[in-house]
Amino acid sequence: ARAAMSARWWRQPLDHLRCNAAQPTWEQRYLLDDTYWGKKRAMHNGCRGPILFYSGNEGPIEAFYESNGFMRSVLAPSLGGLLVFGEARYYGQSQPQNNSGKFDFLSTEQILADYASLLTGLKLQLNATNCPVVSFGGSYGGTLTTLLRLKCTRRLE
Repeated sequence: ARAAMSARWWRQPLDHLRCNAAQPTWEQRYLLDDTYWGKKRAMHNGCRGPILFYSGNEGPIEAFYESNGFMRSVLAPSLGGLLVFGEARYYGQSQPQNNSGKFDFLSTEQILADYASLLTGLKLQLNATNCPVVSFGGSYGGTLTTLLRLKCTRRLE
């Protein structure tokens, strides 16, 4: 039987764009599904399988996970991929300012930095620094995916 995904949390700085060592942090939610990871032959560089990342956008991340059958039912099993679905700040349960009604740190740049930080940290944590990241998204999430590839290429290779 297929194991369900698990919701997890990643500590992020409130503001990636200012160098302030004492700045507050918050918890970003992401979904991880390793059901198929490493179930295929290792890649030429020893990687267990690619990281398939969904750039969450305007809504709770579970909705994107549930509606994305292509990644869950086709790509992950055929590639032996690890599924990671990142929830965008200020959406779903990823609330940097605790539902205060303030959106001081809501920007595309901050969301991209969250995703880059999450992916870089997960690659280290999972001993997967040699695994490529393939990013997906639709609508605003598709824009985030494109910008993530353009601005953070080295982190995703």
